[in-house]
Amino acid sequence: MENLFLIDGYGGSPKVNWLDWVGRNLENKFQINKIFIDKPDVAEVQKFDNALVSQISEVESSYFISHSLGCVTLLRYLIKTKKSP
Repeated sequence: MENLFLIDGYGGSPKVNWLDWVGRNLENKFQINKIFIDKPDVAEVQKFDNALVSQISEVESSYFISHSLGCVTLLRYLIKTKKSP
């Protein structure tokens, strides 16, 4: 089953907003992976970057839905790791 990573941004959480809804509605088609960022209301670049590095295990054959700073963080992650979805 293909991975779907849900990445929220500043002040968000994939447990309580529209990303949670997306995950629940697609859980029969994808392996849902919710990226958690400790204290997302503090916009520290390194903290956001580290969350993706530690929680994304597979980029190939994966899909990503991100929001807010999660979009920028995902792009930075893909550039740094030189991987493309």
